[in-house]
This record gives sequence, C-alpha cells and structure tokens, in this order.
Amino acid sequence: MAILEYIKRVFYTGPNLTDSDTSNAGGLLSGYGNTDQADTDELIGRWHSEDDGSGLHYIWGSSLELNDDGTGIYSSWGDTDPDNSGDFPVSWSRIGKHKIKIRFSAYSEWETLHYHIHDHSGPYENPQLKLTDDRDRSESSHQEGFWIIGGGLFKEK
Repeated sequence: MAILEYIKRVFYTGPNLTDSDTSNAGGLLSGYGNTDQADTDELIGRWHSEDDGSGLHYIWGSSLELNDDGTGIYSSWGDTDPDNSGDFPVSWSRIGKHKIKIRFSAYSEWETLHYHIHDHSGPYENPQLKLTDDRDRSESSHQEGFWIIGGGLFKEK
C-alpha cells in the first residue's frame, strides 16, 4: 500500500473501507469523512497534533477523536512515560455555539472550553482546519493549544 493511501486510511473517520476503496484518493477519501451532512457537529471526527511533513508525527504525537454520541478517544504515542502513551476514553458535550465540556471518562472533572476553528495550510500546502481554545497558556511552551494538547489540533478539509 502506498504511503499516501496508508496515511489517508489512518486519519479517515468515515465508513469502513475495503482495500479497493483506497484507490479513490480524490473522491471518498478527500476530506476524511462525510462533509455532506449539515447536521454533523463540526468537532466530530479525528483531530491530530501538527504534522510538519518531516515524518516525526508518526514517532511522537497525539490525536483526539470525538464521536457524535458524546464519547471519544484521546491517543498519545511516543512519550517516554508509558503512563502517558496509549488510548484514553473521553466524554464530551456541546454547551454552546463554540463551547464544550470535556473530560477523561473514568476519573476527572468536566472542563469547559471555548474553542475556535481556523483555516490552516498544512505540510505541502495541504488545506486543514486548526482547532484551538481560549485557555491561558502563559506558563506553557505552547502559546496555543486545545484542551491538554499544546499547539492545537488539525483535521484535513
């Protein structure tokens, strides 16, 4: 399988694909999901940490997949601390136009986030959406981010 098809399969959030479906690089897979549903929440799908085109994103990074039923998965890979790498269930709920509450499902308090989605040009001028929130990060090395992820999250358009 070519690397582009592999990448699209990894970040695709639509219906299950067969191997023959991956040849449709300009059709079904473009946009990584069904964008024709007007009633779909703009946050639904898999958002991932920044990929600068170097390939390091496959060694170290994170993603947040939000489902329409209020569940999700936060994934982190490549951290030297095994307790910080893996898949962790999350719960979330919309409470306003650009406002959600989110938490790790098993053990934490709800956090309220006011978020923004901006157009972003990814590696090789790939059009993406960038997700950030309004939290104060003055004490962090990242001046922007989303929830616990520094630098924001991205999704292919």
